[in-house]
Amino acid sequence: GTWTIQWQGKMQAETTKLDLKFFPGSPDGFAQIGSSLYVTHDGGKDWRPASFGTDNFTLLNMCFTAPGTVWVVGIGPDNHVAAVLHTTDGGETWERQFSTHEMSTDVIQSIGIEFLNDRIGWFTALDTNKRIGELYHTDDGGLNWEIINDSIGAVRPYPREIDFISEQVGWIPVDCGVGPVDGGLKYTCDGGEIFNYTEAADISIDSAQKILGFTEINFTTEQIGWTITRNSGSIENSLLKTEDGGGTWKQVWP
Repeated sequence: GTWTIQWQGKMQAETTKLDLKFFPGSPDGFAQIGSSLYVTHDGGKDWRPASFGTDNFTLLNMCFTAPGTVWVVGIGPDNHVAAVLHTTDGGETWERQFSTHEMSTDVIQSIGIEFLNDRIGWFTALDTNKRIGELYHTDDGGLNWEIINDSIGAVRPYPREIDFISEQVGWIPVDCGVGPVDGGLKYTCDGGEIFNYTEAADISIDSAQKILGFTEINFTTEQIGWTITRNSGSIENSLLKTEDGGGTWKQVWP
């Protein structure tokens, strides 16, 4: 087919977070570019920056479950606290639902926020100074949050994102750290309270490359999923697929 440029702008060189969300049949969409969020209500013809209606909030990650219904996690009101904001009107107004306790890190980080539906969700907050990663959970649409795991990690190796396919089953890809410290895959079957860990060295691929870590993961069912590896050698990344819930992985690219 053909493509049309609907919006373009300058990005800072250090921008690493890019995300785009549309729902089929809805003209509402959201684009995250670094710490900025842009909103469209006409299928992408016009975009405007979202205003969160609060001072000292820096966007880190977003998710949404229906057109106009969005959750974001970010830094605020200072660098030591993570906050969750929520909108149900397509970003016109935002409600601060939750703020974490103050952490020791210079700037708090998060590897993701994810909702399965309008009730069940998770988000993460990382204290890189203490190397502590906390996983928070809600079952009432974000009205109440609780820490269900404070050992998902933060640095060396580095957790990259969260991917829950059901209320019980979820994954965290873990990338390699300096040293080197190899990464792996974290898997939960109890909603995040306990994660099992498969080290990168225990997963082999078809090529002669050695897997050092994992940067992204996506499951479409509890059995079928894909992950992107970080390798040593001449091939920097590979795409792996599982059809048995992560029991075995097969290299599908390159």
